[in-house]
Amino acid sequence: RNLWLSINRQLPRFGLRLKDRGSVVKATVLRCLLYATESRVVSRKTLRAWQVFWNRVARGISGQRLREMEAEHVTQQDILAKCGFDRIELYVGMGQLRYLGHVARMPADRLERVLLHSWLNKEVEYQASRGATSTRRHMWALMKEMMTAAKVSNDWENQWMLMAAEEGGARWNSLIRSWAQMKRTEFDKDSWQARRHPRAMQAKLASAQTRAFNLCGALPGPEGSKKYVCSYCVDPPVCMQLRSLKKHAEVCKNLPLSVKERQAAARKLQKETGNQAAASSGAPGPGDAPPLSSTRRRLEGKRPAPSGAAVASSAGPGGSQRQRQGCQWSEEHRAQRFKAEWDPAAIRAAYKRRFPLRQMSITDLPSPKPPDGHDRLTCFMCALSFPTTTKCTQHTLACPRMPYDEWLRRIRVCQWDSKDAEHRCPHCGTGFSTPKAKGPHSVPCAKRRQAAGLSLNSRELHDIDGAV
Repeated sequence: RNLWLSINRQLPRFGLRLKDRGSVVKATVLRCLLYATESRVVSRKTLRAWQVFWNRVARGISGQRLREMEAEHVTQQDILAKCGFDRIELYVGMGQLRYLGHVARMPADRLERVLLHSWLNKEVEYQASRGATSTRRHMWALMKEMMTAAKVSNDWENQWMLMAAEEGGARWNSLIRSWAQMKRTEFDKDSWQARRHPRAMQAKLASAQTRAFNLCGALPGPEGSKKYVCSYCVDPPVCMQLRSLKKHAEVCKNLPLSVKERQAAARKLQKETGNQAAASSGAPGPGDAPPLSSTRRRLEGKRPAPSGAAVASSAGPGGSQRQRQGCQWSEEHRAQRFKAEWDPAAIRAAYKRRFPLRQMSITDLPSPKPPDGHDRLTCFMCALSFPTTTKCTQHTLACPRMPYDEWLRRIRVCQWDSKDAEHRCPHCGTGFSTPKAKGPHSVPCAKRRQAAGLSLNSRELHDIDGAV
């Protein structure tokens, strides 16, 4: 990893092509990574870790960002091929096969050749074992896979050493190339084009449907949908996502037939009622109100009907039919409610009761009071818009444009228990319980003070006590 980091810093200044950069990385980083793997077994866990690192190297020299791969229609296999890389599994296997051929061509009295016979005795001389893969078992499996790829079937277990020595190793190298081509063809199935090919998509869909049926007896749902239908229900069956359908099928398969028929009749009636309501209502016009959510409909059903005076007042000038009587607060009531919520002692006491072991943060405080008539989907300090009021409120609690004195007051409320601590911010003098807590505060504090035109070394606004 250190070698890769140092090479990655130097590669841009040479102006090499992508394939040339890949050749440099293979000659340096890959050789160091796979050192001495020719004569030992590499576990699957190690291979996965090496492959993750190799994928990171390929993305580094190609400049491909991980979060942009989906939008640019590329997979990791496409990036490896663009750099001229193969997978780590292929590099390790080719090195081991080459080493076997090299040792087999050595003289019979060489120590390496003598040790080779202790590695590769015939399989029939050993009993089956469930332990970790040994070197002998791994090498035999690797050679068997190579011979299968090269379509060699004539007693190769006893003739492989002679085959390795034929033509100075030329035939052995051709067998290795056949095996490598077979592995590359297998790996190319992970490319974007192969994955998105119509036949591949159909095969993937058929495999998913088979797994769903074996899991809970689910049948394919409507075409173009990712939902499945229950095979135990009476027509019309339940149609839902596979995770929910699995829980439903566990109960449905044990229900009596009468219960299933009653549930099916209720589903049919609900479907017919929904279709009639949609047909009678038609498409919403430009002036129609948006449809209410299920929670809003439930609340509307529980809310008592407003009196005639309330309806008349809401429909008059300055009122609206959508205003509810419970939300028509006066300005005095709003000010009193905001002041009651912003009592620092009450805030700290309530937070301690609810979270006795947690440190209060600035996002746990009430949100700043917006101006009258301001849009609740827009931050009134920086004018950023948000899709929901919740996200807008979360942003407003720590908005970078919040006035510095208001922001510092909120920090003092959260750090009230540490006001006399010895670890203090060098800019605002706020006390913190530990130096680790002081560090993340001092940097944004300095930025906010500079934005407010305050000096970093002065003690302006140090006397804010956190009161409203």
